[in-house]
Amino acid sequence: MSTTLNRDSLLSFANSHRDEYESLLRRFVETPTVSVDPNHLEDIRKGVELTVETIEGYGGKVEVYRAERGNPVIHGVFGDEKNLPTVTVYNHIDVQPASKETEPWDTEPFQFTKKGDTYYGRGTTDDKGPALSALFGAKALVAAGLALVAAGLYVITGFTVDSSYGIVAVSYATLGLGMGLAMTPATDSIMGSLPLAKASVGSAVNDATRTTGGALGVAVLGSILSSGYRGDMDGAPAAAHDSLAGALSVAAHIGDRDLVTTAQNAFLSGMHSAALVAGGIALVGALVALVFLPSRETAPAVVPEPAAA
Repeated sequence: MSTTLNRDSLLSFANSHRDEYESLLRRFVETPTVSVDPNHLEDIRKGVELTVETIEGYGGKVEVYRAERGNPVIHGVFGDEKNLPTVTVYNHIDVQPASKETEPWDTEPFQFTKKGDTYYGRGTTDDKGPALSALFGAKALVAAGLALVAAGLYVITGFTVDSSYGIVAVSYATLGLGMGLAMTPATDSIMGSLPLAKASVGSAVNDATRTTGGALGVAVLGSILSSGYRGDMDGAPAAAHDSLAGALSVAAHIGDRDLVTTAQNAFLSGMHSAALVAGGIALVGALVALVFLPSRETAPAVVPEPAAA
């Protein structure tokens, strides 16, 4: 008979297996599987063996695929019932180099350290978006991510012709962090709300809406930028009205430095307008997430199987 999972049973399981989990996590953390350093080839081998041992210990069947160049790929399979859906989980056990002497580590990065309920060590947390979403819930992550996207777009409105790469890097880093925080939990919320029988349809619709939304966004924001640019190019030669590249080409041909400055400022003006519109849309999305998105996906109750006659 299938049983319904609930919070209390999950907490009880986690508490009763905590020592086992921490011991296994310690073994993984203290195996420095730094794949970019040839000096750690033996550690990579140990990491592969540990992963194989772990999968087999939980009843999985394992295949290790090795290449002449590069690191091996481990493929584990749990169960072979043809009538059940297939779920694929990807993760990596290789980590980047780390040193207490060259990086701001308070503890040795390849030594598992526990302080209260917090674990420290290279590799204790990876794929940060999903890890954080499990702690704080999709609602907070999606809203915070979209707010960061809006902040990154607002930084763009401060771009000038003479801006250094510093402000560009700040904008791109903020945008990247925001999108990383928002996209994974948002996708998880969509897929988690669907029954397994409709998972493939939900995934296809999610991909289609994301692609369509991206195309529409490029079209709308591009039109705003283009309109702003052309509006500030009154009085310039006709050939300079279509694009910044065209204006620069005309300016180089006739030797008009003022046209270069005018075109650059016009392009930035259009970019500022597009960024403000995009930022406003991101903020609206953050508010929608806060109001309507559930903090955590609600797992459907498992229907008990009928007893055999």
